[in-house]
Amino acid sequence: ISDFEAFYTSQSNGKLKFTWTVSPKFKRMSATIASYGVGARAAGSVWKLNNDIQDLAFKSYNKSDFDFIIGSAPTSTTRDQIASSPAFGSSDPKYLGATYLGGDYWSNGSSWTVPAHEFGHFGLGIADLYDFQASMLQEAGFKQQFQHLGVYDIMNWAGGAGVEMTAWSRWIAHLISDNQMRCLPATSTTTLLKPIEDLNNDVKGLVVPISESQAIVIENRAAKGFDKTLVEGARGVIVYFVDTSIQSGYGPVKIVRKSGSEEIWFQDNALKVGQSLNHLGYSIKVVGNSGDQLYVEVSKAA
Repeated sequence: ISDFEAFYTSQSNGKLKFTWTVSPKFKRMSATIASYGVGARAAGSVWKLNNDIQDLAFKSYNKSDFDFIIGSAPTSTTRDQIASSPAFGSSDPKYLGATYLGGDYWSNGSSWTVPAHEFGHFGLGIADLYDFQASMLQEAGFKQQFQHLGVYDIMNWAGGAGVEMTAWSRWIAHLISDNQMRCLPATSTTTLLKPIEDLNNDVKGLVVPISESQAIVIENRAAKGFDKTLVEGARGVIVYFVDTSIQSGYGPVKIVRKSGSEEIWFQDNALKVGQSLNHLGYSIKVVGNSGDQLYVEVSKAA
């Protein structure tokens, strides 16, 4: 709970806070876990399991006192029993937005990043940024699962080195304000970008509108905060392309590669001082720095 809360406090620069109620003991459900058939990813009666968990919880608690619920199986739960911890939105007044902690949570050392990722869905409305089809291949598709954003963003890879949310994820989730996303004009501009991990109300990302559904977004990543294990090649200015017409799990956000970058998770792709890339007629170049703060020049080809 403490890490989950610290994460969202930092992503929102203190705007998002939580008050938790934790049940003091497990309660036994009327059905066996095997009867739900949720031992494989995206299989079985996941919605019924979620609803049954909430029905049981609200026998002891008043639903109107809560904004969301996280159900949990015992710590011994395996992936063969509950394969994954899905997110559940709800338009039914009987139920809240929710997730439950399955075998993926307990087998990963009960990492706080699993429920934090799911809260990004049911609590904030952010899409899955990983490749859904590759994720269904389990181990065989592991590397390809994160081919769109590599190590960046908890909504892409909850176990990656760069779980700090991208500027775009923070903005669409209303964790940062409109004035923290600078919409660039067609003329050449130079902007000082501080690391996105710094706790401040400064600009977090630069946006170049391409169409009603498409934009180029630029931000600065450093080995700080929840990105502290980023390798050198992943630190610096990253550029990604957003297309909101692409559905969740199919690549609505994709990193733009610089020349010479080959590492599958873009850990050799961040722009350093003097480096640049071109995308859709725009040049993005890091022209200077003040420590880990980077001056970024964006210009449109004539």
